[in-house]
Amino acid sequence: MRSQQLHKAKENTESTAETVPLTEEERAAQIEGQNAARLLESQDSQEPSTSDEKPKKANPIYWKRNLSKYLRNRGEAYESKNKIVEAKRLKPPCNDQCRLKCLEKIPEPERLKIFKEYWGLGDLHMQWTYIKERIDPIQAVFVNITRKTRRELNQAFHMIVKGEKIRVCKTFFLNTLDITPWVIRSVVAKKTPTGEIKKDMRGKHTNRIIPPQIKDDIRKHIRSLPRETDEEGREHIACWKSKADIYIDYKQTCIKEQKQYGNYHTYVYIIRTEFSSLHFDNGAPKRKRNTKATTTKATTAKAAAAKAATAKAATAEAATAKAATAETTMAKAATAEAATAKAATAEAATTEAATT
Repeated sequence: MRSQQLHKAKENTESTAETVPLTEEERAAQIEGQNAARLLESQDSQEPSTSDEKPKKANPIYWKRNLSKYLRNRGEAYESKNKIVEAKRLKPPCNDQCRLKCLEKIPEPERLKIFKEYWGLGDLHMQWTYIKERIDPIQAVFVNITRKTRRELNQAFHMIVKGEKIRVCKTFFLNTLDITPWVIRSVVAKKTPTGEIKKDMRGKHTNRIIPPQIKDDIRKHIRSLPRETDEEGREHIACWKSKADIYIDYKQTCIKEQKQYGNYHTYVYIIRTEFSSLHFDNGAPKRKRNTKATTTKATTAKAAAAKAATAKAATAEAATAKAATAETTMAKAATAEAATAKAATAEAATTEAATT
């Protein structure tokens, strides 16, 4: 049964590899077939002979993510969380304008051989060591000592062909191995003064144990802080400082006494777990309420409101008086106009009578 599954997985891989170009679905099927073939090959010899044996235990070697890691370290196509990553390939060399004439020194067959040698290692640390042995820092001939700079030294790249170390340009080096400049930066950063490469510790760190002396010093510093209680019965730090400010004080104290100190997260964790009743503020003290000041403030507000009401009433009264005066003036004007009209009528009647 297992041999039939293995044969079927290989057939799926070969059939999908013949289709050119491959779509994303076909590429995914090809990768799945390759993974299944490798799994079945490795498990074929371990297949149980009877069905009465105990259930299999978890074997991380055959997990999907570890299998993807294996394929990635060998430069083969693999499936990540979000996409399908294509396999590594030999990229074009530098152009004819390269002053080192890399392609004349190392022909295409040798480049392919170097490419297979690098990705055939299948281990990230061994690949870093491979690169480290082929790059050398270039010491600057002239250095400007009057100006500080964070620029690091340049690197000289080499290829080893038939035991001979040949200088090549950066483009030729990267394209031959199909790597990015970040790989070079990682190798340079992980290089120790002794010339070795630090191991990749991702996912391999152990639980870091904090020395008991550091925890005791943190507790001692927290207990030494002056405290006061507010009107609600809560206990505050008397200096009204935040956790960050108090940690800075603790750190400076340890530096003066030449003692080892813990980080900020450890300090805050001890406060939260062992001093949970202690309250910290962001530098703004919450003062107790002053009853006398509150009463005075209320009286002042009441007097101001009364004054505003008086001013408003006076304004209304003045407006009423102004309106009455305007009405009286209009009445007088109307009376005068009527008298003038009456006088004009009388004069017209007298003139008419005299004429007659």
